[in-house]
Amino acid sequence: QAPDFGSKWSLRCSSGARAALQSLRRVEGFLRATLELSAAESRQAEMEGRQALRLLDELDRQQMVPPSQTRPLRLRALLQTKEKPAEAQKLSEELLKESRSSGDVAADVWYWRGLALLGNGDRSSAKAALRQAAALAPAEAPPPATDGPSVAAEEVPAEGASVAAAAAVAAVAAAGSGPALAATRLLTKLVEADALKDKANSLFKARRWEEAVECYEDALKACPHDKELSAVLHTNSSAALRKLEQRADDAYRHAMKAIEANPKYAKAFFRRGVLHYDAGRWTQSFEDFRKAQDIEPNLQGIDSWLRRGRHAAREGKERKNLYRELGLLCDCEQEEVKKRYRTLARECHPDKVVDASPAERGAAENKFKSVNEAHEILGNEKSRKEYDFGKDSDHHQSPYDAFNRGRRAAPQPGSRYSRQPPGGFGGFGGFPGARGGPFGDNDSDDDGFFFG
Repeated sequence: QAPDFGSKWSLRCSSGARAALQSLRRVEGFLRATLELSAAESRQAEMEGRQALRLLDELDRQQMVPPSQTRPLRLRALLQTKEKPAEAQKLSEELLKESRSSGDVAADVWYWRGLALLGNGDRSSAKAALRQAAALAPAEAPPPATDGPSVAAEEVPAEGASVAAAAAVAAVAAAGSGPALAATRLLTKLVEADALKDKANSLFKARRWEEAVECYEDALKACPHDKELSAVLHTNSSAALRKLEQRADDAYRHAMKAIEANPKYAKAFFRRGVLHYDAGRWTQSFEDFRKAQDIEPNLQGIDSWLRRGRHAAREGKERKNLYRELGLLCDCEQEEVKKRYRTLARECHPDKVVDASPAERGAAENKFKSVNEAHEILGNEKSRKEYDFGKDSDHHQSPYDAFNRGRRAAPQPGSRYSRQPPGGFGGFGGFPGARGGPFGDNDSDDDGFFFG
């Protein structure tokens, strides 16, 4: 029988030592030396990170390996899976404190700490940690480390040796300047991502929507670990895509990714709320506007959208989506209503389909009626304001009322904007030619208000 070494972390027999060491080697094989990965590699790394976590859980249950050896591996596995950013950040903080108490902090501790902070949305602290890691990089880069087991077969410890010693050998074998140089490259990518974001913002302000979206996508690729920046980039991409026809689904996808990246980012909820409003999902729209205000009460311009969303939610399913009938956004300029109406009226006028089938002629007549009805309301500033905010609504009233506190008012079926049979054919009536938004101010144009 093997002797007792006086520690619960000392292995009692060679078979236990070899089994534990094999598990550690498997964990190391599943983990990447750094997280500089392509999209395909990242997906594979996520699956392998989960496998590593399962092995580490088993080792912890067996109490065959001291936590001081498994916890750094657990941090790397958590970061690789991207599933528990808060737990990863907490663990990285604990490991940093332990390293400081025992002496100098190695580059890999700073590197993984920086990634944990990035994944949890603390960008400034992450940069500081990465700079600490980068400062430890050598003047000349060594050959890149390869993935896989970091302990050779001949390095299996002798009978009765502790797994702690074996893991230390593994750590030395895997050590080097990899994390320090990876931190240097990551800092460079953060700077590159910021530059791409600034360029995309300039394109956005110049109304070059497609180019802005491409630039935001490039920025996202430059630094996928930066959750704080990712939320901003996805939000801005959503704003740009909304301006493009037939891209509403893509805009919504980016808004959802922004919320996923940073659930505390008010502008992401605002963007999703606007897209809900465009699609006629009135209740969901109002709820997102409220959420945005809850996160950031002083968010510029949110009061106007809260009033708009509240009024639409009150009318509920009976409310017609007049902007959608004309293929316009609710924050379009008044001049756009006139232009779109004239175009649609020419395209779907019943006289254009005299020789068509009865079904086609009926569809054209219905479309023509809907277009005229939408123009009758939206083509006039006063009636458009009433449609957006309600007949008795003061445009500058407080957003807090009984409905905003959670009690939903009943729909108003008698409203002139509720769903009713369309009236007769209309002509090409005139309307005020004002510009700059239907309310005589700038709060209908959200580009400046909700821009990251």
